[in-house]
Amino acid sequence: MYKKVKCKKTFDVDADFIWSHLKNFSNDWHPAVHKMTFETPHDGSLIRQFTIINDQKIYREQLTYICNYDGELRYKMLEGIVDVE
Repeated sequence: MYKKVKCKKTFDVDADFIWSHLKNFSNDWHPAVHKMTFETPHDGSLIRQFTIINDQKIYREQLTYICNYDGELRYKMLEGIVDVE
């Protein structure tokens, strides 16, 4: 069974500026990330694998959708937290 969670944050900056950072799935997007590597499987998708500072657990996320027009990005968790998309 899936549960949907939406998160919202308001910034006092231009939306295009925020999107220029968020749309880059390869970006160092969080200060707690210790190390990040990338995979590009044969299907052409992009997977990021990372660890968190002071945590040995490996997290893997796959980019599933990106739309510059709507400023929307989706990804799913492959490893680290189960059943998150």
